[in-house]
Amino acid sequence: FDRDFSFPSFFSATGAAITDQSGSQQCPAEKILFRVSGSGNAHAALWNQAAYTYAVCWDGVGTTSAQRSCNPNNTTVVLRLSDTTNAHVEKKELTNYQQRVCFGNIQCSTLPQGQCSTLGPTWRCAASLSAETNAHVSDCGIYSLDLCCSDGSASGGTRRGLRSNVRQR
Repeated sequence: FDRDFSFPSFFSATGAAITDQSGSQQCPAEKILFRVSGSGNAHAALWNQAAYTYAVCWDGVGTTSAQRSCNPNNTTVVLRLSDTTNAHVEKKELTNYQQRVCFGNIQCSTLPQGQCSTLGPTWRCAASLSAETNAHVSDCGIYSLDLCCSDGSASGGTRRGLRSNVRQR
């Protein structure tokens, strides 16, 4: 499941990216954390919803469909959605939204922008959130909150390369 993407310089430093799943840069289904309506100021959907062609893709250890179930302790929750599609998001610790996004053995936390590495060398930004709840999603570094995640396998670092459809900061 741990395949390389066609754009490794982007993923090797960031951990995740919003990708257009209809183009040549799509990531494998087992790498999709959740889907989004676009590359910025986006609504979200569960990974298996076909409404959106964009997705937040994780470059670390992939997962199977069976590992998308949330465990009883909620330790695999990435974030929460207001619905299965066309949804606002909130950080996983809040309980306003009942749709949980879960992914393999990943751990996630929401921190102020640029602070993911303070959790350790394997923690990286997956996306940014406009607020703690009722939020939109964008690429890392756009909003004031970062969705920081780790699967314990990939080291963090500084972004080395960007694809043309992701805004540079």
